[in-house]
Amino acid sequence: GELSVRPLKLVAMLLQLLRTTSNAQIRTMCAILLRKHLLRGEPMIYEKLSPNVQAAFRRELLNAIANEKIRLVRSNIGDTVSMLASYLFCKEKNNHSKGLCTGASWPELSQFLDKATTDSQPQIRATAYNIFAKIVQGTPELATAMPTVVSHIPKALNDPHSSVQSIAMQSSCTLVSQLDDDSKEL
Repeated sequence: GELSVRPLKLVAMLLQLLRTTSNAQIRTMCAILLRKHLLRGEPMIYEKLSPNVQAAFRRELLNAIANEKIRLVRSNIGDTVSMLASYLFCKEKNNHSKGLCTGASWPELSQFLDKATTDSQPQIRATAYNIFAKIVQGTPELATAMPTVVSHIPKALNDPHSSVQSIAMQSSCTLVSQLDDDSKEL
């Protein structure tokens, strides 16, 4: 279909709709379609994009989270970010001579999460911790590449907004369980 023949055009169109349409249902569907199709195919759609387009795409996803007002849409964009980050970090780990993952394949994500965990809007803080938890679930060693995010968790557990507290607790549990699983393997 169109996705395999013209991936750049389709990704650009979905991203543009995600960022510009006033219809929240369309924005949600765009985030879901990007997540479902970005890492499919051989070679993967994401890998068919040039490095410059990949970087622009990642940047626009982060901007979309920062600017999105509707929780469901923001959550779906966050899921797309988490999935893409997990893929990039696993790929980085597999390509590293010592099998390490440092987050270097998407440094802007760590910067974004650092800033978002202290954002004045509780929904942005909650989204940041949710993304962090999902990434750490797939790549636990990334917690060391995001020390500022980890250091904000105790403060988030005392956040005045229960949604942030809840997500921070889930992030803490995910982090501890993943680190515990890793220590069992040693």
